[in-house]
Amino acid sequence: MIRLVVKIVIFAILSVAIDNAIGMYLKSGLDNYYGFAKKAKIVCIGNSRMDLGIDEKSIEHELGVPVAKYALHGFPYKDILVLVRHYFEVCATTPKVVVYNIDFGSVRGEGNISANHYQLLYPYLGNHIIRSFVKHNETSWEAFRLREFIKTFRFNTSLINIALRENMHSAKRYDKKLKLLDITNYNEAKNLEIKSADIGRQLTEYKGLSYIDDAIHYLRARNTKIVFLYIPTVEMIQTPENRADFEILIKYLKQRSESDPGIILMTSLKQYENRLELFNDAYHFNSDGRRIATAELTKMLKSVALH
Repeated sequence: MIRLVVKIVIFAILSVAIDNAIGMYLKSGLDNYYGFAKKAKIVCIGNSRMDLGIDEKSIEHELGVPVAKYALHGFPYKDILVLVRHYFEVCATTPKVVVYNIDFGSVRGEGNISANHYQLLYPYLGNHIIRSFVKHNETSWEAFRLREFIKTFRFNTSLINIALRENMHSAKRYDKKLKLLDITNYNEAKNLEIKSADIGRQLTEYKGLSYIDDAIHYLRARNTKIVFLYIPTVEMIQTPENRADFEILIKYLKQRSESDPGIILMTSLKQYENRLELFNDAYHFNSDGRRIATAELTKMLKSVALH
């Protein structure tokens, strides 16, 4: 009986040790992938539009300063501030510039919504910001507790692949194969007028703007400049409401940028909304679109003081 108890104890200790070791190894790969220890001067934060639309390594090469990218697929705009706060809490040094992706979904705090987007942050349950966020979103108490105690369960297949490739120094963010948008599944957009909006009521009527306002206060309090980067969708899928929301968003950010030189609005990529050959699907650039977007962002960042 004693031998059995000893074996069970040893097995339990070994299981915990192996789980912790594997969890730490995978988490270190993700940390490197997101640039948490990079001492980045510039960090690009957002959702899949940012991840697929901007090549941070190219910017780093052109500007000669460390650049990181913390962008998770499926994240609604209302939750991007969680990524900002998390990055600033764990990063090696405070970035000089945050590139923050926006589009018409920003007005209502929507866009790129995935019901399970919070699961991409399971590996960081040890951080109080992430723990609170995940706990709020997780509907299963058992699932939360299981991942709280078993670290390897925090990683889905996608995260494991990213972590392993990063640790083996072979991480690739993108498929190099050029993919073109197939428009057969999209309805032709109608030319309808954009509705006007009362900008005076924008923060209360349009909840998404309050999230942007929170991000501005958070970052400017840390003397970090913000580049609000509009990454376009294909114009033909945009509804009149989308266009009205975009107008509201741009008016609001122009007002903020006029009163604070540390807030920069970049909408030059809007000109490519009808260039279907630059899109992989209606919402994301392909490799050619990414190359153009990255080049334009790099050109703009050259005018921003980074030292």
